[in-house]
Amino acid sequence: MRADGRLGEKLVAADKNDFAPRLGIAWNPNSRWVVRTGAGVFYSQDTGNPRFDMSRNLAGRRRDESTPDQIDLTGDQPFRSVGGTVLITNPYVLGNIYGRRTPYSIQYLLNVQRELGGNTALEVGYIGSVSRKLESLRAFNESLPGATGTVLERAPYPEFGRIQEVDGSGKANYNSLGVKLQRRFSNGLLALKYTF
Repeated sequence: MRADGRLGEKLVAADKNDFAPRLGIAWNPNSRWVVRTGAGVFYSQDTGNPRFDMSRNLAGRRRDESTPDQIDLTGDQPFRSVGGTVLITNPYVLGNIYGRRTPYSIQYLLNVQRELGGNTALEVGYIGSVSRKLESLRAFNESLPGATGTVLERAPYPEFGRIQEVDGSGKANYNSLGVKLQRRFSNGLLALKYTF
């Protein structure tokens, strides 16, 4: 919070390292063959909610849970009676890593197409991607399993409710081999495809 009482403007630093080159090449060694290849870097900001909804820390959040001894919450009554004043005794805490980087994927492909004659073509290709710095929502105040004590009493920080942080530790990759056989007819197209 700033000195004038308003929320600060930057909850996450701007990432000035987002460079997204792309390259594509197509080559015809003769009229029956085509080879295509390409690669590129693509950025994606997954969600704005954790970054721009930090005001939840000021307002708090309420979560009532049923237990085997107290099954009193329903869809018509999801909260226990609180009387006239609502008091958040165990505030929800949401945090962001200020220097978190923008999530990105590097995507690439190699594709070979061959005309077989009779309006028929065979295509074989590889498509892959590597994704890094994907956003993950981490919870730091989950209760330990046990039969004694309340859910909050078994939490590492019982004075708080949930403690969550958005970080960029997620990773993913994708690799596939695709085969396509297609034949053109005067009134249509027949295509058989398989992806492994």
